[in-house]
Amino acid sequence: MNRRALLASISSGVAFSLAGCTSAQSGENTGNGGDVGTSPVADLEMTAVSDTEIARQVTYRIDLEHRTSERELAADVISNGSQTVTATNVPAPENRPFIYNESVYELSYEVLDAESATTFRLTLSTAESTGEDEESIRYQNLPTVDKEVLERFGWDDGGPFEVEGVETVYSDDEIAGSVLVASPEYEIIEWSDGTIARVTVEDSSGTEQHTYEYTSKQVHESAAEFGRSVREDHAFVLAELSEEQASIVSTAIEQDQGYRVDEGDPSEAFSQLVDLLARESEATPVYEDDDSDSSVSGSYIVRYDGEVYWTELFVSESDN
Repeated sequence: MNRRALLASISSGVAFSLAGCTSAQSGENTGNGGDVGTSPVADLEMTAVSDTEIARQVTYRIDLEHRTSERELAADVISNGSQTVTATNVPAPENRPFIYNESVYELSYEVLDAESATTFRLTLSTAESTGEDEESIRYQNLPTVDKEVLERFGWDDGGPFEVEGVETVYSDDEIAGSVLVASPEYEIIEWSDGTIARVTVEDSSGTEQHTYEYTSKQVHESAAEFGRSVREDHAFVLAELSEEQASIVSTAIEQDQGYRVDEGDPSEAFSQLVDLLARESEATPVYEDDDSDSSVSGSYIVRYDGEVYWTELFVSESDN
């Protein structure tokens, strides 16, 4: 059963692609725990969830640490109505619902302009003193364009520095006003705190910068209600299980790693449980970029014994 062949549209009218290893995009643990480098033959994890937690699972996670810049951009766009930003790559994805201040929004953008630019790899290393033949410049005397670059990396307050090959982008106009690129006019930068650092350009390559204008729209006022609509459309009741199947489900709920089969063939009871999941439900809609075919592996919303569970199922392709 190809669980990616279908697009689900939940009641808010937002289209989602169906989940396989859904948590890789939402930012959560994929549930295929165990030793690093190993993969189970089969894995079932069930975690009790509220409607708000369901919303968090099915939306783009801008609250993750590595998405700080996307989160800050989203906050600016929502606060200001629009925001213009220049970058070599798309700063934040569009048409992906995300939660902000307990509501659900989407971003969209328009490319206003494009210009040629150069990516430079800068290396700064702390020095004890300045050599007799080395040209130096105080940080406060740097051109604005160079100070803005150093500030971007938190280098406006001095070091110590041991950073190699840090990528930064200058437009053609910015290069003309810089003393650090394309080749440094000064070998040493001195900060007011006494820090001295040597700066070198390790490498450069041509690129293109785009100017993006972002806008936002609210797709649901309440994250909890958004999650409720997903639950109502996709949850199903898991009932009438055999004693062995009920034991598997209990393990999936109670154990940190869920129910795992690390080697050999899954039991007949587990295989029947997988068939039940595939037959009785639609996989839960979640954003992800992988469009490859999948088996029943994916995410489900299951109601069992009066509780709602976010359910992660993995079954090795060789066992389907």
